[in-house]
Amino acid sequence: MDKQEVKIEKPKQKLSVEPWKNKVSELVETVENPKDREAKATFGYRATEAEKQRSAALKTLFDVGIWLVALVLIALILALNWQTLRDFFDLMGQKPANSPELTPVTTVSETATTGLIDSIFAGTVHQIVDQGWLRAQFFDEMTYYQAGEVVSGEYQGAWRYLVVAVETGTRQLKVYELWRLANGQVYLNGGRPRLDAWIANLEDYYLHQYFADGVNWLDTLPSDWPQTLPLDATTLMYRRGFLTDFGPYDATTVGEAALGIALSPEYYQSLSLLESRAYHDLKFYTKMYDSDDLYTQVAPNLNPSDDNLVDKYLFGGTKVVVMDKTGVSVIYEMVSKDAWEKYQKNSLNRDLLSVEYYGQDLARYTQTSAFAAYKAGILSGATMTLPVGTPTRPEVELGLPGWQLATGEFEFNAENTPLYQAWNSALTSACQGILDAKVVQNVALEDLESVGQVYVSQKPIYRLKDQNHDLYKLAYDLKFTDSEFSQDELIENNFVYYIVLNEYSRQDLNRILSGRMPIAVPTQVAYAGRTPLLFVTDPWDRIVMLWESDLDFLRDCVIIEENGLSVDDLDQIVKK
Repeated sequence: MDKQEVKIEKPKQKLSVEPWKNKVSELVETVENPKDREAKATFGYRATEAEKQRSAALKTLFDVGIWLVALVLIALILALNWQTLRDFFDLMGQKPANSPELTPVTTVSETATTGLIDSIFAGTVHQIVDQGWLRAQFFDEMTYYQAGEVVSGEYQGAWRYLVVAVETGTRQLKVYELWRLANGQVYLNGGRPRLDAWIANLEDYYLHQYFADGVNWLDTLPSDWPQTLPLDATTLMYRRGFLTDFGPYDATTVGEAALGIALSPEYYQSLSLLESRAYHDLKFYTKMYDSDDLYTQVAPNLNPSDDNLVDKYLFGGTKVVVMDKTGVSVIYEMVSKDAWEKYQKNSLNRDLLSVEYYGQDLARYTQTSAFAAYKAGILSGATMTLPVGTPTRPEVELGLPGWQLATGEFEFNAENTPLYQAWNSALTSACQGILDAKVVQNVALEDLESVGQVYVSQKPIYRLKDQNHDLYKLAYDLKFTDSEFSQDELIENNFVYYIVLNEYSRQDLNRILSGRMPIAVPTQVAYAGRTPLLFVTDPWDRIVMLWESDLDFLRDCVIIEENGLSVDDLDQIVKK
């Protein structure tokens, strides 16, 4: 019997999902609306409408509370600082704090202007008797001055003194500033940040022992004279030394010990304050050259026949004398802000730190027993040698910025670009170290023509219209004549420039170089044609004269080939 395949089919059953739906709904309800508080903190909890309304009300109440607390704190801060805020808003409104209402007037005196900087001193400078603060054995002359009482600031009640002394042996003139504080202590002002004065005072105080034992040291003390004074947007003045009877110019340091107090109106003229008007207790002066100044401010080879030209055209220098309320004056040097900032960035900031360390080294050195023996010896009059270990004076840049300029600092019109590369105070050698320039007289802007502008300030630069002007003769005589040297020596020193000024052809140049043709001294017309004199105006609109410093003098330190043209330049500048 054949087997048959039997297929048994199970009856189909309909599955119901209702029980599962009910269980899921119960689970969701349990998660979203738990009965206990801990379960309500779980992730899945969803607040009821009543709970949402209650939460929003609590949040609003909290926000209001925060703002109320903040407002209370602000009100408390304003209450505690009300006077400061009032002064601030008065200042913003250009009204002095707590000042009465003023009736507007057409003219307001300078002392009524807001923002003025008052003097910290009262009194008038006058000569007094020797106070014994300097050891007399080291000086030939000493003159003491009382120079005002300090009436404000941290040193209120102190008195300022100046001592002008002539050093024995060297006859060098020195000016020391000392203060006697309210407690009776006496301090020497070290002179920071003037590097030359600071170093000299450090060595006089520590190494040379010029000061009595009761005199103490401070690197700097306040004054009415700021380190720099702005004159306009591009020009400032920086402070130098005290004014003595020698005047402001770089005269000899040998002479009598006296401050420059009485400024003769015959030579000193008042200047307006310009942007420095805020310093209303300071007075500004310029000094005309006198006969003594001309010996130091004009090159030493001045031809006596040109003396009348110097007297006619030179008024004075660009140095400015600034007098404080007590009658004490200091000398300021005028420079561009750009030149000062470069000097400060490139050397001054670094050098100030070096001198500070030098002072610390000197202080430690003079505390040794070996130095105590040295000090006892020199005070007794014996000849002594400094003990081993003397601190090394730092190498600092003592060359100050002035009117030494390069052609690159000017923007010349294309047809007026001069031959020369360097410029400085006219009618002087670069090696004389004169920082200021010459202020001219009897020359008007109508006598000049513009040839470009100064690069930074964009002020015009000028030259004389007349190439036969007397100033060109004066410059020519100084550059091309010298009683101490022959023409051959002058030609040898300025060989390349003489060739260029004479505009030799290539053929003539070959003859000169082979010795078959002598080189001629350039004429005044040839020299003037290359614009050796430039003129600018200073912040007081005075006409200032510069001249090329490429052609220099045999009697001075500069050799032209070091800084100017060389024979290698001839291919590019000599006519083909």
